[in-house]
Amino acid sequence: MNKKNLQFDLTVIAPWIKAKHAAGHHTWHLALNSVKICKVEHFGLRSDSNPIWIKQVFPNSVTKRFQILSPISFNRFLNKLRRNRTNQTCVVIFEGSPFWAFILGLASLCDRKSVFICNLWPSHRYLDILRAKSYKSKWFKFTLSFLELFKRLQITVDTKVLADLLSKSYHVTIKDFPVPSSLEYRKESRSSREHYRVSLLMKGVELSRILKLLKDSCQMCTFHIGYPAGNASTIRTLFQGFLNVEVGDRYIGEEEYEAYIDSFDHAILLYQPLPISPGSFSHFCASGKLLDLLLRRVPISLPDKGLEWINLAKRWGSYSLFDFESDESIKKELNHPQFSKEPSHLSPPFSPSGSISTLLSMSEDLAKHQRDIKNSDYLLNYVSTLICYTIISSHWIFGLLANTIYSLWYRLRIKSKKYLINS
Repeated sequence: MNKKNLQFDLTVIAPWIKAKHAAGHHTWHLALNSVKICKVEHFGLRSDSNPIWIKQVFPNSVTKRFQILSPISFNRFLNKLRRNRTNQTCVVIFEGSPFWAFILGLASLCDRKSVFICNLWPSHRYLDILRAKSYKSKWFKFTLSFLELFKRLQITVDTKVLADLLSKSYHVTIKDFPVPSSLEYRKESRSSREHYRVSLLMKGVELSRILKLLKDSCQMCTFHIGYPAGNASTIRTLFQGFLNVEVGDRYIGEEEYEAYIDSFDHAILLYQPLPISPGSFSHFCASGKLLDLLLRRVPISLPDKGLEWINLAKRWGSYSLFDFESDESIKKELNHPQFSKEPSHLSPPFSPSGSISTLLSMSEDLAKHQRDIKNSDYLLNYVSTLICYTIISSHWIFGLLANTIYSLWYRLRIKSKKYLINS
């Protein structure tokens, strides 16, 4: 097959309900629609809450405790892919799971003109499985090895460090997903000011430590803490004694998000760089905020053990490093740190257009495993399709049973707790 003759359309699966107020995953999903490199469409849940640009394809059963998809819904999904198709199709899901990888793997056997990319998300979940060294890790290894049998399915994770770790540990081929920002690259250079407006981004750091650190910060700079959903009043009370600290009072909508990022002269990522407990955020996880800041050319202070984040900043931005465990090191970042010189380059690959270009390149590699269908292959294709629908039907029936049992058990547990409290 001549690689140069391949043209792809992009179908993105969005298995979530759009957030009403804040910029989130839907923001960069929407940004993909504006890229003119190829045709882009979104397949999502059947929900009135989703915007019109998301086609309602999948039932809510894909969000259940035990995710399932009926053979009828699976067939509807395939028919949507084939409808009005003129090019090859790259089907992508970022918020994926082993369930979605299984579904897309079966779809690859039924639709010979599509390739599939499934990202396992969130990253910390699969890092925890790997580190657990339990039956879950063995089962996950078997799952990844099984999924490699689908030659037109590529499994990815958020970051290169995790992709390399999983590939080496399980002897499989995992790639890093081109996680996109919703923002385009800022071509204009930033003007320098004597004192900065600084974005303080925090994960895995105690507020008491932040309070102590800010006492020795530059009093002429303004340190901004984003809207703390759930405990806004408590956070404002803690920081009300600092004249150089402001706390966000609302969610930032998608229309004003770019201007919000552009308002900063400096950002400090006070992120715990290494995983300290199951479920914790670390440099094995992609940071959408980091990508946004790099694209808008905001200088960034990073923890020196956050290898994935540092590699991005080295190549695409201006940065400084600090020791997350050292208060003295962090205090220097709060007082006009020295940044590296910004490299000269074109737009980073994690803009919406850059992300799509990378996905299309991955699609071309997957399409190498596609072969032209000959007359003698029709019987084989029919048999493989029949097997796929049989597997989907069996999985759906067992999933229905499992969800019913789980629902009954959950209700019984709630009633038992109420009875014990009342008695």
